[in-house]
Amino acid sequence: MQRASRSTAKWLAADQRLEQDNEPIEAEPRIYAPIREVPWHKDAACYRQGDELFFHDGRAGAKPAEDAAKQVCNDPCPVKAECMRASLEKRERYGVWGGLTPRERKNIFKQIDLGNTTVDEVVGLLCD
Repeated sequence: MQRASRSTAKWLAADQRLEQDNEPIEAEPRIYAPIREVPWHKDAACYRQGDELFFHDGRAGAKPAEDAAKQVCNDPCPVKAECMRASLEKRERYGVWGGLTPRERKNIFKQIDLGNTTVDEVVGLLCD
């Protein structure tokens, strides 16, 4: 994997301070079945968990639930990198994927769009 650039590491550290941001993440009904069709999903730590642990409406009070979902991803999950990569490549807007919340991915998408990082750099930095 590529080594993360200095600017990538810098904005990821800054992103951790954005947890206090109260901007709501819009919620809408989704069908989550397609993720169960990827070959790596059966190896995921979340495979036998309910979707409700990983998908929240983004309102106040969702942080403890998001933290619980992130713990499953980080406890460790053998396919965390594949999951994170899929969520970033598909620009997933909802749920905790590969240990990233919707807000964290939203900030990563901004940095990718600005040319400050790439999916490979983010996955390499957070999963190595």
